[in-house]
Amino acid sequence: TSIHGFVRPKGIDIDRKGRIWVVDAASEVAKIYNPQGQLLLFFGLPDGQGSPGTLTLPADITLDYDNVGLFQKYAVKGAKIEFLVLVSNQYGRNKINVYGFGSFPKQLLSAETRQPAEPEQQPQQEEQAGSVSPLN
Repeated sequence: TSIHGFVRPKGIDIDRKGRIWVVDAASEVAKIYNPQGQLLLFFGLPDGQGSPGTLTLPADITLDYDNVGLFQKYAVKGAKIEFLVLVSNQYGRNKINVYGFGSFPKQLLSAETRQPAEPEQQPQQEEQAGSVSPLN
């Protein structure tokens, strides 16, 4: 099955711009489609270790425009979060994953520590619009 297909779709929500958000429990990813059904982005690849941002048998997805302020402090400096993406998991350490959708400064991250790279290695802080980033 390709990333475009569904094996076990569970939750669905639609944002204010008409994008369709779906979680698939079998592939353990969340997918974002435009109103015409074209895949725009997917995130949350499976990981048995419970690393930040991974999904474990996702069951539902909800978009929240009202509580962004409660999670802003967990976002990378310079992030402009438009709304929260909450994904519930049926199994694993993180029963609820919270992501921020919006514009984020581009920066290099170490794959092992998820910490910003050394200052001399960081590119200029440009914004990357329409990105999803884990906040928990």
